[in-house]
This record gives sequence, C-alpha cells and structure tokens, in this order.
Amino acid sequence: MLPFHVLLIEDACIFQYGLSWQLATWGFQHVVLASTGKEAVRAAAQQRPDLIIVSASMKGSPGGVETVRLIQQQYRTPIPVLLLQDHRPGVEPELLPPLLLNYRCLPKPPTTEELQAGVEQSIHALSLSAVY
Repeated sequence: MLPFHVLLIEDACIFQYGLSWQLATWGFQHVVLASTGKEAVRAAAQQRPDLIIVSASMKGSPGGVETVRLIQQQYRTPIPVLLLQDHRPGVEPELLPPLLLNYRCLPKPPTTEELQAGVEQSIHALSLSAVY
C-alpha cells in the first residue's frame, strides 16, 4: 500500500470511477474523490493532498484550474498536479494561467501508461522536494 494522499477532482462519474479504480490497483490507499471545486477545497483543508488529479474542463465555479489555485494557496509548498485536458483532434489545448505550480498535463482520458508515468513523475518530484 502506498501512503500518499491523492485528491481526485473529476465531475464525470465514469472518469472518476476509472481513475480511482486504477489508483487503487496500484496500491494507493488514500484517494479522496471530489466532483466539485467546493468539495475539493474542503477536502484539501481537512487533509493536505500529496498529489492532485483534476479535470481542467470541470464545470461549475470554481472550475478545475481555479480549484487547484485555491488549494495551493492554502499551503506553503506546491502540491504536484496532474491536469487532465480534453483532447480532440484538430483542437488546441487551452492555455493555462501561470498561477498553477508544479503541474503536468495529460490528455483526458489518459491511457494507463500516461497516467502511470504522470503519477510516478509526480511522486518522484515529491520525494525529491522532501530531501531538499
């Protein structure tokens, strides 16, 4: 079991289920699910996440990017973020504000390999920052 706390912010149930299932199969025992930005901010206030996985296209207010910005403001050190962006052929991904810290973009939905690489890179960066 992996002791990392993951905050998964996704408003599409099918993606939320698939991503949480995949994280569980990899041994993550602390995965908190949020389907709105407000739920995510409350969850992060109760337990600082080690990793945030969020849909950039999340509907509502605050949206995905704004939710991450609000959560990162609560803590002094940046939290690694995997930002899931809708990708449709011929459509350029949305430009992100420079306010987000320590993030990686993945297509939505990510392949298992893309998700695994993103999670591993984020955890590796997290463990390096703990050393310094």
